[in-house]
Amino acid sequence: MNHNRNHSGIHTGESARFVFPFILSLCLMGLVLVPLPGKADLVKEQQTIRKQYPGVTHISADQLQDALVGDEAETVLFDVRERAEYAVSHIEGAIQVDPDMSGEEFLARYGDRIGNRKVVFYCSVGYRSSHMAELLRNQSPADPPTDVLNLRHGLFGWHNEKRNLVRGDSPTDLIHPYNFWWGRLLERRNLTSYRPR
Repeated sequence: MNHNRNHSGIHTGESARFVFPFILSLCLMGLVLVPLPGKADLVKEQQTIRKQYPGVTHISADQLQDALVGDEAETVLFDVRERAEYAVSHIEGAIQVDPDMSGEEFLARYGDRIGNRKVVFYCSVGYRSSHMAELLRNQSPADPPTDVLNLRHGLFGWHNEKRNLVRGDSPTDLIHPYNFWWGRLLERRNLTSYRPR
């Protein structure tokens, strides 16, 4: 008869039964103790964006909100994300712009809307919108905007601060996470969705 005892005298099967839950609980505790990404990581991303696009000026969420509740004719807002992202939610009044659009294409399509107005771009975090802001700044349109700005911390920062979003004409708390990796910057991940609902 083979008892398969280890040096402590415990049956091998018995030790595995005790060790596995112990290791699992350590792993779970480790996951809990690892800090989750959020506002601090958005701040780090903003620092990278500023280095990558040094000529782009940024606007805070508070400043944008004030501009949007003021004279709407003075500010035009562009959402530089894919249609699927925009369909889940966006800031009310934002115009969806293809992130791959060139500066020339942007001016051909929207040039008549930006003259003598403040132009604000946003995307999930700020890379795509900063790129679009830089393209516009380099185009020198005939009827230039009064200012070209990027929303600091992007729509993810806006959502983390629990500011209003819409889907069509209806309010929503949902947000498109772009993908799993970037979605980690959202603080309320239970509100992420890849499709409108």
